[in-house]
Amino acid sequence: AFSNGINNLKAFYQQNILTISSNLEFLYPFPCQYVDGQSTVRFSYIEPLKVDSVKHWKARNTEGKDIVIKFTQRYNEAAHKLCVTKSMAPQLLYVGKEVYGWCMVVMEYIDGVTLSQANLTRNVYLEVLEKVEEAIKILHENNIVFGDLRPPNIMVQQNRSNPYVKLIDFDWAGRDQVDCYPPFMNHVHIKWPEGASDGKILQREHDLAMLKYLKDNADQLNT
Repeated sequence: AFSNGINNLKAFYQQNILTISSNLEFLYPFPCQYVDGQSTVRFSYIEPLKVDSVKHWKARNTEGKDIVIKFTQRYNEAAHKLCVTKSMAPQLLYVGKEVYGWCMVVMEYIDGVTLSQANLTRNVYLEVLEKVEEAIKILHENNIVFGDLRPPNIMVQQNRSNPYVKLIDFDWAGRDQVDCYPPFMNHVHIKWPEGASDGKILQREHDLAMLKYLKDNADQLNT
């Protein structure tokens, strides 16, 4: 009887072995399309753009073009578009509310690295900051504060005598002296200007202070 029971168990498990699918789409966010004018653009996720990221993805549309998909709870579309007009931000393809209050932002994929990843000489680094300063000036002229002017939010293309510069991440951008910083800011690893804190009012002076921090870092680079 015991032997029969063992054989029955073997037969049962052999008939009910679970197969693991090679399709890993269930690991990706579920929105896989957006509306562009009168047409619907479909895309497939390729990989997260940051380690352990569920909010920033590299994707590819059905035409084979690489794009960036971002999920965020707030986004300043006007600020992004303003920088696009001056070639200071990636082309913005879509901003729309999805579910549970999250926005899906779609933009062109930039083949570059962030300023924090770039290996630049001091002179090129300062040239990059000149272009960043131009972009911030444009925003300030339109009463907009960028709010999060840090190296991870500045994209550059290396190995060029005149590298392009793009601002990314307009999540915090808002009206000067009107809109506020988000809660739960990182005060442990990031030095913020005085007055830039959770729920406090955005001020253009904060952008200028962050820009000064970046310029001060130039002294640590080789010429």
